[in-house]
Amino acid sequence: MIRNKTKMTPGAGEKLDEVLSALRQCESKDCDKSVEGNLRCPTCVKLGRPDAFFCSQKCFKGNFGVWG
Repeated sequence: MIRNKTKMTPGAGEKLDEVLSALRQCESKDCDKSVEGNLRCPTCVKLGRPDAFFCSQKCFKGNFGVWG
């Protein structure tokens, strides 16, 4: 049996999330905050808007149905 000896540096996944989060802006029309998590609109993703990230539940709920 051959095992993959490639090891990921501890914490590398978290660092990548931090970098990506810093690049994402909240999709709410009245918000200019960067997104610190992965809060996404599931309906938007289904409609082909994979960039639909929100900084909070408040922004998400406030914009529900805007793109419909």
